[in-house]
Amino acid sequence: KGIQADLQAAIHEYKASIAIDPDFPMAYLGVCQCFIYLSSGNFIDRMKGMFMAYHFLSKVGANREHIPEYDFTKGLFHFLGKWEFSIAERYFSKAIALNPNYSEAMQMMANVQMAVGRFKEAHAFIERALQLDPNAESNHFTKASISYFSGDFRIALSYLKQVTAFNSDLNRA
Repeated sequence: KGIQADLQAAIHEYKASIAIDPDFPMAYLGVCQCFIYLSSGNFIDRMKGMFMAYHFLSKVGANREHIPEYDFTKGLFHFLGKWEFSIAERYFSKAIALNPNYSEAMQMMANVQMAVGRFKEAHAFIERALQLDPNAESNHFTKASISYFSGDFRIALSYLKQVTAFNSDLNRA
């Protein structure tokens, strides 16, 4: 099937959820995240995808300050969509403050830290993400990437092997 087809199917399901309950913020955030991943992965036109992501993000109601997924999604928008690292870092930090056990936010914060060359901080965030969710292939891939870019190729290879054990079709590994 592939990631593009999976994301398109998820968009369809999230939109069906919105049709049932237009006040459910998680469905809007889900659609937004799908469009961010589709555009950042070059599966669709980047400008169109980010426009659609922004459109669905703007549909989340006013009472969103207590929703860690809102801040996580805003972080994704600024990190993967606009490469605005400091803005993304603020949103991921807020998501983690709202939910200290949010492994996806930890993993993305590790990616932001890696992107700006803060490898010690990146390692700390990905270690916490791995503690919270040791079976997430994205956590293992991020650990491999951080290890690779900080020059620890042996560790990077061991984590890439774990990623391919989860999913042998994962092209980036």
